[in-house]
Amino acid sequence: MSVYRRGKVWWIDFVVDGKRVRKPVGGSKKKATDALDRIKGKIASDDYKPDDGYGDCQNHLDSDLTDTMYVDPEIPDPQAGFTYLVAFVDGSGPTGLGNTAAGLPRVVTMVCP
Repeated sequence: MSVYRRGKVWWIDFVVDGKRVRKPVGGSKKKATDALDRIKGKIASDDYKPDDGYGDCQNHLDSDLTDTMYVDPEIPDPQAGFTYLVAFVDGSGPTGLGNTAAGLPRVVTMVCP
């Protein structure tokens, strides 16, 4: 497990379940070290989900849940970015979050409040 810089972007490099993972994490060594420490903790507690997991519900940050727009107040570091998985509820119920790299459907495990 390591932290390294490529150009202006810091990366983390680690192995989980026998697979090597490299991820860009931003513009500072501290941010990269903190990210790697969080991942080490998740791996140790068997809570690391590289493909099946997804982030926290963001409804509490959206001032109008009835419109079709959400503006994320956080800005990614230069040469980095965010990934969003979007689920919504329509007349037939909640939608899924697409498929994992293995082709399995991501399942919504927690309904947003």
